[in-house]
Amino acid sequence: MLKVRVVGSGWVAANRHIPSLIKDPRVKIVGIVGKNTDETTKIVKIFGMPKIYDSVEKLLDNSLDIVDICTPPFAHCEIAVKAAKSGCHVLVEKPFAMNTKKAEK
Repeated sequence: MLKVRVVGSGWVAANRHIPSLIKDPRVKIVGIVGKNTDETTKIVKIFGMPKIYDSVEKLLDNSLDIVDICTPPFAHCEIAVKAAKSGCHVLVEKPFAMNTKKAEK
């Protein structure tokens, strides 16, 4: 079972990534973090996620397999780098960086 946590609670997370992830029997979504607490709480109730995290740093740990990044594009690179450094595989909505310098990270 692949344990996934989602970063972001906007339209892309709620209408694309999470519905696709929950269809895969090999995947279990084990948490989410989002800036909009109302939207994050709504997503947790709709999809039955067990935990809301209050920061990306708290969301990352050794028990995690994949971080699914569903934030606005300007935030992708920083979160992806943190997730990769923590040992997680990263699924990120495009673009993964806003310029070449950030992409090289």
